[in-house]
Amino acid sequence: MNRRIVSAPLILKSSLFAACLASLLVAGSLRPGLSQSPRERKLEVRTFTRMPVRVKEVRNLQKEKDWFRDLEIEVQNISKHPIYFISIAIKFPDMKLPQEVVGDGSDDIRTTAGFTLSYGASRLSNVRQLAAPDDPPLNPGETYVFTMPMSRVQGLESMQRMYGLSPQAADKIHVEFSIISLGDGTGYVGGQRMLYSKKKV
Repeated sequence: MNRRIVSAPLILKSSLFAACLASLLVAGSLRPGLSQSPRERKLEVRTFTRMPVRVKEVRNLQKEKDWFRDLEIEVQNISKHPIYFISIAIKFPDMKLPQEVVGDGSDDIRTTAGFTLSYGASRLSNVRQLAAPDDPPLNPGETYVFTMPMSRVQGLESMQRMYGLSPQAADKIHVEFSIISLGDGTGYVGGQRMLYSKKKV
């Protein structure tokens, strides 16, 4: 009967190789960041000159699961005047929807996914409108937290499934303050100062 004799040094080398391999596998399972860098979402705030508000804090942006459902954007009034209406546009520049033919067919447009969130009575989206005594103001120094309505969350998730968009397409977010009304006939629309009939509320 043939017998295979394995020398001691070979056994030692094999054991050492197996131990190193096992430690690498364990390290890889405990620290996945070494093999694959985690995605980082970025939120960019578009500002304009003399903007009366600022984004004070963004919460849950880097959360792994259900981050968009739990996303919070805290906005602060940094002006000397009360604010009665704010409309912010949430846009996903990397989430491009299929082209659509418009007009006579000579122009193609590619829309970017997004939606708006607002604070205050909808009628005050018209800066000409004056605030009523029962309209709650966002006073100087105060903050308001914008959260994502479930209808918007479900709409975005449905759009991703419908058009086969990857999760990474929502990793970049642009926030724009499209309308800000001071409730006295003045405010900002698209970053432009608007002055109408100014009356004390």
